[in-house]
Amino acid sequence: YCPDARAGLLELYDNQPYVVPMLWEGDGNTSPNFSQRESMYNVSGVPHTVFNGTETVVGGGTDMYPYYLDVYNQLIYDDSPIHTEFVGYTDGNGGVDLVADVILTEDMPPSGNIKLIFILTYWFSNNYWCTVQRYHEEPFDLTHYGESATYEHHFNLEPGWNMEHVSGVVMIQNLSGNHQIYQSSITNEFEDPIIHIPFAYENGWATVGLPLIVSNSNYQTVKVIGLDLHNRDIQTL
Repeated sequence: YCPDARAGLLELYDNQPYVVPMLWEGDGNTSPNFSQRESMYNVSGVPHTVFNGTETVVGGGTDMYPYYLDVYNQLIYDDSPIHTEFVGYTDGNGGVDLVADVILTEDMPPSGNIKLIFILTYWFSNNYWCTVQRYHEEPFDLTHYGESATYEHHFNLEPGWNMEHVSGVVMIQNLSGNHQIYQSSITNEFEDPIIHIPFAYENGWATVGLPLIVSNSNYQTVKVIGLDLHNRDIQTL
């Protein structure tokens, strides 16, 4: 039954936008917080698939894509009170940094247990292609329209991991009540590390962030193109 569910989820991910897949594995490559998730959703058997934290499909044994697509179509036009911009960076030392810029487009419903959660998933095989392997949660304190914040978290990677098989996820979820996921984003593209270099001009200092490119073990090549406060081109190599 489980292979049918995993295949259906992969087909949904491959064919529909706005799908953020996560497999919580309880054996083999066990996912962190697996037991907590199992308890939260009252899982008594697998496969047990949850959409948006609220809609559940239990079972397999057949082509599950039509069942998952039906739930997806019921949810896809729901409005979210949260907008996110999400990016991942490699740190050059076997880790990644996940950064989420979050702004509220509506007031949040009252709840005392909404969390912002960072996750890494890993593609181990065509069966286990988005297994949760890293997990971090923190309080989500934005409540009113227009409020914004930047959230960041660092994860170390396993030494043998292929970066092409790593995906970063951020989601904002109510871990109580109906367990609704208010917003989520995924990326499997990790940018070069960011450094900051101050540029002087007559009225003070400006700070510009730029990618750090390592050309070999002895030299670092940096290119900056920007504008100062007087809209004059700045370029340095």
